[in-house]
Amino acid sequence: MISYAQNLEDVVLNRVFKNKDKGFYIDVGAHDPVELSVTKHFYDLGWRGINIEPVFSSHAKIEKERKRDINLNIALGRKEENLTIHEVERRPDLSSFDKDTVEAIAQKLGAGISSYSVEVRTLKEICRTYCDEHIDFLKIDVEGYEKNVIQGADWKKYRPTILVIESTVPNMCVIEDWESAEIIENWSDWESIILKAGYILVYYDGLNRYYVRKEDEHLKNHFYIPITPLQDRFEFFEQRKKINTLNDLREGLKRTNQELERKTIELNKMNIELEQRNVELNQKHEELERRNVELNQKHEELEQRNVDLSQMYEELERKYAELNQKYGELEQRHAELNRKYVWLEKKNAELKQMNSVSERKNADLDRHINILRALIEEERFLKKL
Repeated sequence: MISYAQNLEDVVLNRVFKNKDKGFYIDVGAHDPVELSVTKHFYDLGWRGINIEPVFSSHAKIEKERKRDINLNIALGRKEENLTIHEVERRPDLSSFDKDTVEAIAQKLGAGISSYSVEVRTLKEICRTYCDEHIDFLKIDVEGYEKNVIQGADWKKYRPTILVIESTVPNMCVIEDWESAEIIENWSDWESIILKAGYILVYYDGLNRYYVRKEDEHLKNHFYIPITPLQDRFEFFEQRKKINTLNDLREGLKRTNQELERKTIELNKMNIELEQRNVELNQKHEELERRNVELNQKHEELEQRNVDLSQMYEELERKYAELNQKYGELEQRHAELNRKYVWLEKKNAELKQMNSVSERKNADLDRHINILRALIEEERFLKKL
């Protein structure tokens, strides 16, 4: 089995309930559904029960994980009331109603404290309300408030088979001075109540005291020897968690290696492709170099052509200047020709006028000549007569 409890309490109880796949428990001061849980092993077997946890954050975790259980965000005491609980930062399992105790713990741990009011009910009332079957075991771990919880029970009517009660001063379960070992115990305040209720002390593990009701006294043989791995065949949850973590890491490494191998194959393919692309790029680079040489040659040719064109342009500019000069000369000659043309036109008009006069005079002359001819002919005719 896997032990989730702080001090192998679940292993001790498993000696009695090893072959019981259904049962009922009450966990007063449950703290967590897994970590340090006395009931986790039995819940996994199919048991159910009542979890009492006044710390808000701890109760929320229990409520989430324990769907079959009755999970109450309250505290238990000798009477119904409201009290202020003092929660230790990062260590809610050490929370208590005793402010001085919590302050001492918080100072030792260098932790803060948050205080708030919680509802307090009695174990008797909880059993009357929720217990419709026999209680196989009752665990009480309330950081020094055990006596109040015990005083609020009805031990005649509700008699769990086994009681597991934390019996040391809060945060003093480890003995520092063996000459004063008795200073860690706190059971003297309440144990007489348990014994008078008909329970027998059967085991003390250094943190908890175990009691069996007298009607089940035969069960005390289960506590005859201390807990041992050989006898009880257990492993610690923390060890299992580390093993699981290592296994997860191994699986993760395996998956990572497989992924690395896959990526290595992909990278090799990519390298081959890159090599091919590199060859292609080199070929393209050589082609670009060749084209660059050609372009440089063409550029030089264009530069030479540009020089030639510049020279041609200069020559054209010179010729254009010469043409402009000649054009100016032609303009002057054209102006002179125009002037001469005007003069000629004038002279031509005069000639035409003179020609017209001459033509009239010629006509008059021809008429006079014809008249003279006629007279001469007439004279000749007359002479012949």
